[in-house]
Amino acid sequence: DIVLIDDYAHHPTAIAATLEAARERYPGWRLVAVYQPHMFSRTKTFFTQFLSAFDLADVAIIADIFPARERDTGQVS
Repeated sequence: DIVLIDDYAHHPTAIAATLEAARERYPGWRLVAVYQPHMFSRTKTFFTQFLSAFDLADVAIIADIFPARERDTGQVS
């Protein structure tokens, strides 16, 4: 069985809350998080917190950063 949870969480605190809720609702299930970071500046600012948030998942798949209105300066990848 697979359960898909689609959530707009884009801040590390919100991501952690979503993953914690999934763990609570589906104890013992394998938790795979798929995430596309939004904006280079946000990803750079919260990088360490993102790492901690995704520690709650068994597997974290991180897509390319969606730049929105920003340009890629090459500082974050």
